[in-house]
Amino acid sequence: MKGATLIVADPPYEFAKWHELLDLVQADFVVAESDRDMTLENPAITGWEVTRVKRYGRAYVSFLQRLA
Repeated sequence: MKGATLIVADPPYEFAKWHELLDLVQADFVVAESDRDMTLENPAITGWEVTRVKRYGRAYVSFLQRLA
């Protein structure tokens, strides 16, 4: 989405294409719900910093900021 400053992403659980999704994002901030801690992605997500992760039951909410 052009002109957005924040993207909230809630794809289906077990979503495995975070690298591809984040490559398409033009915003500087993403809040992503997932079934896993985004800091543990392997390989690591490039171009983004995971600034915070909160766990709610089985769900993880990760806050990502685009690196300059």
